[in-house]
Amino acid sequence: MNEYNLNDRINLEEAQSISEKIQFDKIQLKIFDSIPNILLLLNSTRQVVYANDLLAKMLEVESVDEFIGKRPGEILNCNRAFLTDNGCGTSTFCATCGALKSILSSIHGFEDVQECRIIQEGTGNAFDLRVRTSPITVNDEETVIFSVEDIGNEKRRQVFERVFFHDIMNTAFGLTCLAELLEISLPNDYDEFKQYARQISERLTNEIKSQRQLMMAESGHLELSKEPINTIAIMKEIKDIYSKYDIAKDKEILIDENSVDFNFEADKGILGRVIANMLKNAIEATKANQTISLGCEKNADFIRFWVKNPTVMAEDVQKQIFQRSFSTKGKGRGIGTYSIKLLTEKYLKGNVGFSSAAGEGTTFFAEINSLGIAT
Repeated sequence: MNEYNLNDRINLEEAQSISEKIQFDKIQLKIFDSIPNILLLLNSTRQVVYANDLLAKMLEVESVDEFIGKRPGEILNCNRAFLTDNGCGTSTFCATCGALKSILSSIHGFEDVQECRIIQEGTGNAFDLRVRTSPITVNDEETVIFSVEDIGNEKRRQVFERVFFHDIMNTAFGLTCLAELLEISLPNDYDEFKQYARQISERLTNEIKSQRQLMMAESGHLELSKEPINTIAIMKEIKDIYSKYDIAKDKEILIDENSVDFNFEADKGILGRVIANMLKNAIEATKANQTISLGCEKNADFIRFWVKNPTVMAEDVQKQIFQRSFSTKGKGRGIGTYSIKLLTEKYLKGNVGFSSAAGEGTTFFAEINSLGIAT
């Protein structure tokens, strides 16, 4: 393949000729116009030969014909697009532009998704954009589909979330340290209050970690790390934590005596969150003076952790389990079983499921591959 020259571009008449040829394909153009994002068709020199109606509406121009022959940065008024005589994509700053990288990838025959940041000339307005490109032939003309999505709100939310979780975790850590100092400083007469302060601080830290982990998991930014785990130890650790919750009062939590005791390797934080959510859901569904049991079993292919409670779920509830935002506990809830499925299947590469029947109660399980058993 010949070396691609970023400076090459055709004149307006040639671009208009290609555009007219493309517009004979009415069916594909109708599909392009129905897409709810800005969409351009670019030729091999990265110039626009078609633009959907949405772009004209957003930029408040009478006709998309005004865009023919221009490059994306020139249309969006990028301040880098006018630094050289050859326009968008030819300045030294453009070498790092995600939009240019994505377009070049598709010119060479590949689909691509990149992010780019644009500061508009004159206004100084800044935009965070996600660019998707793919090669396509329209009426025998080889072009590149260039689709743009504004992700500014997504980026701002990510920044706010990072700042929020950083600050609130620091506050929770300070509360934990204070609780530890109280345990040392206060006399034994205050044992009940010292214990309660420690439990509250630990619970707050645990809930913050849970929410941060779920958000990172949904965005695909959750990082995995393997470490040795013992089945009995991790169940006991989680049981001890949730036995102290108010919702567990007058309820018995038991580790099944037939649970296997063995060592393996996995991400302890993620697996712990899965087991914890199964246990927490079981506790919430259980009435006073009833028993919740958790256990672990193993065969040649998988390790299965399970949690059982005596309550039977209604049929309509069973049909919606694992859906995001569905909850029997009211609005604003409904991420417990969803997170179990997300964390297990996407990050632990396992499976989840449940059974619920009269006389048997409800059992949730999460199983992961057992090939990583530690020796």
